[in-house]
Amino acid sequence: MNFEKINNPATYHDSFVKYQDRFISFTKDFDIVGVGWEYADNKSASYMLRLLLEGNKARPRGLGKKVKNDEMSSDLRKYYMHLLDHGAFWKMSNGRVFFTGMPYADEKLTTDTFLEMVRKYQYPENIKLRFLDEKYKYRPNGTLMAMIYDSNLDAYFPVNRMSLCEQGKSM
Repeated sequence: MNFEKINNPATYHDSFVKYQDRFISFTKDFDIVGVGWEYADNKSASYMLRLLLEGNKARPRGLGKKVKNDEMSSDLRKYYMHLLDHGAFWKMSNGRVFFTGMPYADEKLTTDTFLEMVRKYQYPENIKLRFLDEKYKYRPNGTLMAMIYDSNLDAYFPVNRMSLCEQGKSM
């Protein structure tokens, strides 16, 4: 996946960023150096999982071979409105990747949608969902900001600004 470099969040301009101060807080607090504004609902479930686990080293399977690669798919389209809407993949300075969405849903519906997705595609238990503080919501779209990530990144995140949804537990 190609990530657009974010050299200086204060001077970064994109039509997706409406609240510059929140964007600056978000990129600083989460050590973000790049963004992929690609829609997650166009990715395969397997490629999204590899992005979350392997970071920016993840590549689509079959790329450059005579077989169809697994990057593009409609696997996740069902989860768009209540989980993946207004989403982006974020690259951290350590090369790791996480996803945020700003869906039109409450925490319960987003949690239920996440749990359905991880069960269907058998994502490992270390793939987590967290809800981020309003401080980070850099655009007006959606009713909340949700993050899907590998829990091995917990040490890098400001957990006091996040609420955790454990897999297998609906809110």
